[in-house]
Order: sequence, then C-alpha cells, then structure tokens
Amino acid sequence: MIERRALGSQGLEVSAQGLGCMGMSEFYGTTDEAESIATIHRALDRGVTFLDTADMYGVGANERLVGKAIAGRRDEVDLATKFGIERNPDGSWIGINGRPEYVKSACEASLQRLGVEVIDLYYQHRVDNTVPIEETVGAMSELVDEGKVRFLGLSEAGPETIRRAHAVHPISALQSEYSLWSREPEAEILPTVRELRIGFVPYSPLGRGFLTGSYRTAADFGEDDRRMAFPRFQEENLERNLCLADEVRSLASPLLIVGTSRPAADEFALRLAADRGATFGVSRAGFTELVAKLAVPALARTGLAPSAPLSDEAVAARVADVLLTRDKLEYFGPVADMPGFPRALARTLADLRMAGVSPDRLSGHAASADLSALLERAIEERRNAGAVDYATMLAAATDEITRAPHVFADRTVVLLDVAISSNADARFARALIAAAAFTIITIPTGDLRTRRALESGSTGPPTRPEAASALSRLQERLFASEQPVAGVSDDSVVLFSAPGEGREAVEIARRLLQEASRGVPFDEMAVLLRAPQTYLGVLEHALDRAGIPAWFHRGTRRPDPAGRALLALLACADEELSARRFAEYVSLAAGG
Repeated sequence: MIERRALGSQGLEVSAQGLGCMGMSEFYGTTDEAESIATIHRALDRGVTFLDTADMYGVGANERLVGKAIAGRRDEVDLATKFGIERNPDGSWIGINGRPEYVKSACEASLQRLGVEVIDLYYQHRVDNTVPIEETVGAMSELVDEGKVRFLGLSEAGPETIRRAHAVHPISALQSEYSLWSREPEAEILPTVRELRIGFVPYSPLGRGFLTGSYRTAADFGEDDRRMAFPRFQEENLERNLCLADEVRSLASPLLIVGTSRPAADEFALRLAADRGATFGVSRAGFTELVAKLAVPALARTGLAPSAPLSDEAVAARVADVLLTRDKLEYFGPVADMPGFPRALARTLADLRMAGVSPDRLSGHAASADLSALLERAIEERRNAGAVDYATMLAAATDEITRAPHVFADRTVVLLDVAISSNADARFARALIAAAAFTIITIPTGDLRTRRALESGSTGPPTRPEAASALSRLQERLFASEQPVAGVSDDSVVLFSAPGEGREAVEIARRLLQEASRGVPFDEMAVLLRAPQTYLGVLEHALDRAGIPAWFHRGTRRPDPAGRALLALLACADEELSARRFAEYVSLAAGG
C-alpha cells in the first residue's frame, strides 16, 4: 500500500504518489477514455488516491473524465483541481484570470463537471499579475467557508506571492515542476514552503516522460504532442538531453526479481523494502510467470493458447488410448490402460519436449518406438487443437526476448535460486541474461546443473571453509558425487523412523513442539513430504491436534527429483531465513 503524507499543517493528507491526469485528455498525443479510466481505477486499487486535474485540461473534458472514473468511489479519492487559465470552448487561449468573481464561477463549473460536492485541494493554476493575490486568495477562502473546497493551493507562484497568499488564508500545497532536469524550485521555493510548513507537490517528476527513456527521437512524439514546443524536446537539444537521461537511468535501473516462484520473489522484495524503506522500481515474477507474460500474447497473435497440466494428462490419455486401440504399442501395451499411465506419460513427454528431443531421435531402447509414436501423436493433437505445451511457451518467450531485447535493456535482473532443469529453461535464461543491463544470479550450494547452464567463463566454484555443523555438511554435500569425509554428528540433523504414516505424522508434530520449546518460531520450521498424497491428510490432522499453526502452500506436491526441495529447507535453516522464502517447497508442506 502506498504511504500517505501530510500536505501543509491544516490536516490535508494524500497518497505519497499522485496521478496527474492532464495527458489523458490533451497535450501528450492521442487519448483513450476507456484506458484512462482503467488507469485511474488501477491507481486507486493500488492506493494512489491523489488525483490531479484542472479546468483547462481539454477545456473541461479532463474534469469530466475524472468525475466519471471516480463515480461511486469518491470516498477513496484525494481530489485536486485548478482554475486560473481561461480558454474558449474551441480550445483557444484567453489568458490568466484571478478575479474574485471568476474564482467563484470556475469552482462551480468544476464541481459540476467532476460530479462532486466538495474539492479537496483547489489550486490557482497560474498567478494573475493584474489582480492582487490577496483578492484571489480571499475569494478562494470564501469557498472554504461555504464548504465547496477543503484546502487551498497555488501553482508556479514565487516566494513573495506565496507569503502574501499564506497571510490571507493558510496555503496547504504549492505545485511546481520539479525533477532531475527542472530543479529551479531548490533555490528559493523549497526553503520558503519549508519555512511556512506548506506541502510541495512536484509535477512532471519524470521530466514529462523523458527521463523514463521511452522517447529517443523526435519521431517518438505524435504530431499533436505539445512537448515538441518545448526547446528541450526539439531536435537540436534532444540528443544532448538523451545523453544526460541515459546517465540518470544508468544510476537507477529498474530491478526485476525472478524467483523459482512468485512467492519467493515477493519475499525477497519485502526484505528489500524492509532494508531500504521502499521498493520503487522493483518488479518481480516467478520464472514460469515471466515465461507466460512474454509467450501468451505472442502465441495469441498466431491463434495459439497454452494448455494446462490437466490438459497435458488428457492429451497423454487420448494418444495412449488411440495407439493402444490400433495395436501400435508394444513395450507399453501391458500398462497403457492403467490409471496412472497418462500422468506418467504426460511427464515423460514433457521432459522430452523440454530437452528438445524430436520423435525421430528416439532410439536405442525397447520403449523408443512406442515413445516416438506417442510423442509424434501428442504433437499432432496439440497442433490440431491450437494448444501448446510449456516447452513451446519457453521457445516463444525466448523468441520474444530475442526479437525485442530493449524491453530488458535498462533492467537489472536477479535470478533468485532459479533451477535450470532443461535445455529449454537454459535457452530462455541465457536470452534474458543477454538482454538485461546487469544480471545477479544466486544458485544453491551444489546445484551444478544450473551453474553449468548459466555460467560463462567461470573458473569454478569458490573455495569454502569446511562446514561446521552436520546440517551445514549435509547442505554442502547434498549434490556431491564422491563419498564425503565422515564428520562428527550433532543434533542439527536427527534421523528417525516410526511404524506407519499416522505414527510418523505424530512424531513429526512432537518434534516440532520440541523445537518450539527451545524457542524456535513455527514460522522458521518446515516439513517436506516425499509422498504428499499419503501423508498430507494425516499430518494435517496431527498438527491440528497438537495445536500447531500450519500453512500448506500450493504447488508443493511434487518436489524436484534432484533434491532441490531438501536443499531449500537446509539452506532455510542454515541461513536462518524465513520458511516463506522457499515457499515453493516449504512451510509445513512440501516433499521429502
């Protein structure tokens, strides 16, 4: 949720991040009312409640748009609008108007267009040098007395004007352009408002969009984009300003955290927020989620759609039944009609696809002919249905990165313990690394498969001091192919067995209570289940009877066969991290 901040000392409080609505109606090129309203709704949903408009934006059209967007949600909005720049109905300019009678009529018109009874913050848009500021602010203060306006503000006013206005009626906010390339307020304006305890609202904090890097040439601006009238956006200055903007962006490149799952990425982002006080510029996604975000739109353009895991099993069941009925299965013939065969076959076909194995390459085993026929038939079934498997999604996502690497060119990508278990995974990850400005990769100790898939030019794993505890030695040697040196046993690793699943679940609950009595929080405990279908129910019952709060995480029913689930748990304990960091495997439900 967005932080809230006080503007002035009169009681006005708004979201720290605001949404300027001017460009939704005019000045910045083509507009789309439906998209603009959706943007406002999205902002409100995310806690951005400070909306800024003005009567001159679109000659009233922007106020009507904002009013339409906030209808039914007025209580969620900190609404600011402005008066003082007068225009004809055709959009032509009349001039600055600060006369008291105009202040009153402009407010009435804004209230009607916005469809509200009161404006939270009412600004004078520009100071009218032909009318004493005392008279203008005097008329504005009467609007406060009448209950039509709650707080007053000025826009682009000088220090002396601010002082004179504030003496008539408390000014809660001053709005001026302020960004890394518009720093004029720093000399006199900011000291003045700080002294008078007036809130400061910077407009165009991203340099009218320029500092985002979205505009590289004059052709990037539409013909009716008013920014082209400003000298800094014109051809003779644009190139020099681009160099400055690139320097700024290099110092603050957006961060994309890619975790094995979305919860793992979220947990890491929360830790960043706790340490740094904010996560501005940080986005996150699970590995599969990122693949889908890139692949699904690209596939949709060709009339294709991803298939779900259940669909994969359905395809496997169908092709097995068709080939069995036609006596085309020899090796798998005796088991092809067994209940568990479609699931096992779906997994096998998925592994073959992820490895990039085509049907004609299968040979050398008694099952090769059957697998080749089954794989070829499954590919044909999906093609006819307009559906694709995860391997095709990975290929499409990889192609999207290769086609448009600029999407990631300004980002620092963090690959957070992402397991690379196939050729398709590796190709996607390497494309992402190549496109990103910088990449930070964390790999659990001993995961040589992922290391080999991602590294380039590495001299090998760094030397590590000998692990002290049995838990640390187990973590370090989990993937070791050679016989480890025997070490001293301690209570960090305890092996036990009990007769039957029910007794094992009771013993697990007892061990958890024992750890809790030693001061270990339940949030730092986790249980991995080798056979979730067998153990999940009895363990849930045992934990409930023992009064242990348990959190069963979705998607934990099938740990990686290489042991990454156990490795995650060991790292969780050894590094004293929350179990939710490894939520894809752990937190009182996983596998092992």
